[in-house]
Amino acid sequence: DSCEIEIGFYLDSDWSRAKVLSISTSVYDNSILGGTFELYTKKSNNNILKTGPLPYNITANEMHEAILIIDNRFNSTIVTETSIAKNGGKSWEIMFSDNIEPLKIEANGNGLFGDGASVMADISGPYNEVQAINMRSTSCYLHGGFKLMFNGFQTSALAWNASAVDIAKSLEG
Repeated sequence: DSCEIEIGFYLDSDWSRAKVLSISTSVYDNSILGGTFELYTKKSNNNILKTGPLPYNITANEMHEAILIIDNRFNSTIVTETSIAKNGGKSWEIMFSDNIEPLKIEANGNGLFGDGASVMADISGPYNEVQAINMRSTSCYLHGGFKLMFNGFQTSALAWNASAVDIAKSLEG
């Protein structure tokens, strides 16, 4: 038996103005999604910047590369796949940082096929910084502790099941 522990952090002092762009493809439940879609934006001079055709099942890394085609200032964005449906539908979240105001990105799903095939792009935010610690075990008992380091400061040992309040107090010194 082995234990699997996932720990994920998104800590950055510039995330206080972060915004999230959600992109999702979908199709009716009784259909299978396929084909391509495009993301695009209009600049202030009415110039249209496009990604080119993107496969319906594009990975998070490929999505990140695609939005760099629209605007290379977004090299510090974080792209995550948030859901994958059995019929091919998929969702991604793109978190913008670095105090860059995200462009209004729109989606064109004319290259998608399947009954009810569509793509949507929606921006939301602003959000405060995101901090996530996830621990899970598939086959063993979790125990022990951990320490966090942030901006050169290391916490004292925290129990594996420390509450958010205990972690915040430890980070505040």
